[in-house]
Parts: sequence; structure tokens; C-alpha cells
Amino acid sequence: MAIDPTPFLSTMAGSSAGLVAIIGGLLVSRFIGLDSEQQGAERLLSDTEAKLSIARDKAHEAAERLVAFEAEDYLGQREVLKLLMNGAKELVIIRQFGGRTHLTDDQLRPRVEQLRQEFDYARLILEAKVPQNPDRDPDYENWDILQPKLLLPHAAVRHDRVWAMILREIVDGRYEELQRLKEERLAEFRQTSQLARMIPDLTAFDTSNLGLGATPDRAAQAIYATQLQDETNRKHDALSTAVSRAEQRVEDLEAEVERHRQHRAVIIKPNRQLWIGLFVLTYPTVVGVVLPLLAMSDAPKDFTPYIHNLVWLFFTGLAALIGYLYYLVIRLTRAKASTTASPP
Repeated sequence: MAIDPTPFLSTMAGSSAGLVAIIGGLLVSRFIGLDSEQQGAERLLSDTEAKLSIARDKAHEAAERLVAFEAEDYLGQREVLKLLMNGAKELVIIRQFGGRTHLTDDQLRPRVEQLRQEFDYARLILEAKVPQNPDRDPDYENWDILQPKLLLPHAAVRHDRVWAMILREIVDGRYEELQRLKEERLAEFRQTSQLARMIPDLTAFDTSNLGLGATPDRAAQAIYATQLQDETNRKHDALSTAVSRAEQRVEDLEAEVERHRQHRAVIIKPNRQLWIGLFVLTYPTVVGVVLPLLAMSDAPKDFTPYIHNLVWLFFTGLAALIGYLYYLVIRLTRAKASTTASPP
């Protein structure tokens, strides 16, 4: 008597579908977890890369400020400023008077040009501002007092020392011109006047006791120079410290970015466990669901050898599913035991 295998095939397909759904649910939840971890890793990596970009910009700005300060300090030496005021622009000559420095020509050249342009601009402005006889206004002897009165744009005066030197040059030139005119008039008067012999020689008159042309106190100059050097050293140390901190921040963020990239690569790359799960899911699906449904489509009337083979394949698929579940339980148990045994 022939036995209809359709109910058996239907039961086999239904049970296999249920087991496949269980394993598929586990894999889907794992894939969702991986996707969430990938998005979190990408977001964390992007945030860290943005911080690194900002840190690099700040480090570059700190280094530029340090270079600018060192260049200003180097070019601010009196002998160097005198060269620039007189029109010198060759860095070889400037280095001879300024001494040794680690600054390159590319770092010095734009600042040398800026100082030369400011010298020229200051000379142009002050030539028109300083009167022919500065004795009428003693403020023209002091740049700090004179500057507010000139009403110059704030951006025009970048280096007070440049303007003070040009002011001193112009005022001295005015005095020398006045002295020359006085001497010419006196000589002319001596030649034409009958009273020339009664006029003393003013150029031979000793003015040392009157305090004219007296030099400043050397001790006060030394104290001021020491204070100025101390202030320069403090500013340089502060800028150097800022550069070191910025560079250290960049190094730390670079290492952090590299760690996040490695972590992201580990998450994105499928591991062996996922491939095993996909195989275990695919095999029972084929032998327990697809093949029985194909067999039922032919409306079998008896248990043929093909259907007997499907039964054995169904049992192997069932064994694969059960074995995979045991494998997961053992793996999770070992992972929990290793975590518990690890030191805090």
C-alpha cells in the first residue's frame, strides 16, 4: 500500500522553516548590531578627525606666531633697524649685523620687506608733519607723546621703534639744517659788520656745563635693557610652550584617529563566526525547505529513494542547526569566564 509522503514533506518544510527563522533572527540581530557599531565608529572617527584638523590649524598658528616673534626680535636689533632704515634689503648683510639665527631666508624676507615699507611710509608721513623748526614744539622730541597728536590710523603704526627712529632722523636733520643756516648767517655777518671782532666764536663755546647733548645715564640704560630682555624671554617661553602643547595635542589626536580607524576596520570586516552562521542558515534552508517544497510540487504518491534522501538531508540540516546553537552557547560561556577571570 502506497503512503502519501506529502504530509511528511510539509511537516519537514514547516519545522525547518521555523528553525531557520530562529537562526536567521539571531544573525539579523547580529547584523543590526554590527551596523550600529559601524555607524558609531564612523561618527567617532569623523569627530576625532575634525578635532585633529582644528588642532593642526592651531599648531600651525602657534608656530607662525613663534616665528613672527623671533623674526621681530631678530630684526628689531638696533643695528639691523639702522640698515633697514638706510634701505638695505640683502639678507646676507642683515645676517652679518644681526648675528646667527635658525630662521630661514623665506621666514625673514617678508618681514624685512614689511619693515622697509613701514620705514618708507613713516618717513613720508613724518616729513610732512614735523615743522621746519621743531624747537617750537618740544613734543616732536618724543614719539610716545607725539603719536596721539598725529591722528594716524591705528593699523599704520605697526612698530613704534620704526616711527621713533624716523622721527629722530627727521628732527636731527631739521636741527642740522637750522644750525647750518645760523652758521652761514653768522659768517656772513662777521664779514660785513664792523663789529665782527666784538662777537665771540659761538662754535668754540663750551656747552658741556649747560647740559646740552648730555647722554642718558648708562646705569638706567642697562636696567631698561635688562628689563626689556627679560620681557622678551618671557614672551618667547610662553610662545614656545604654546607650540609644544599644540604639537603634543596633534600627536595625541593622530594616535586616537589611528585607534578609531583600526577599530572601524575590525567592525566592518566580517569575522569567521558570521560566515559559519550564514552557512548553517543556508544549508538547512536548502535541504529542509526548498527541496521538500520542490518534491511536493510533483505530487508524489509514495516514498521514493529521492524522498528518503531528503529525510536524511533534513536530519543533517537539523544537526547543523543544533550544533551551531551549542557552539554559540559554549563560545559565550568561555567569553564570560575569561572576562570574569581577568583582573580589574
